[in-house]
Amino acid sequence: YLRQRTKNEIFGRAVTAVENVVRATVLEAQQTMVDELKEKGNGKLTDGEQLQVKNEVLKAVRSRLSEETLRELQGVTADVEGYLSSLIEAYVYRNKMLPVGKS
Repeated sequence: YLRQRTKNEIFGRAVTAVENVVRATVLEAQQTMVDELKEKGNGKLTDGEQLQVKNEVLKAVRSRLSEETLRELQGVTADVEGYLSSLIEAYVYRNKMLPVGKS
């Protein structure tokens, strides 16, 4: 019981840490890259720009996570890249749905 509980707590901390890093990185990208690209492109991003931003966010997230957290995350999911990608998309969508100035 204690081994399982400890394992679940470790996984829970890893998931929480990843969510916090992804949330902050997506907001940072919105404030820096996305707004700048939108200004240049009449308020819209091209598909290529969207992919570029997502890849940059994914790269930043991976660089900000410790190796330990990434290993712990592998205990939660076999597809860490897919999980991170989906989480990034979820936060991007969430930010689009929130009114300006709300968090």
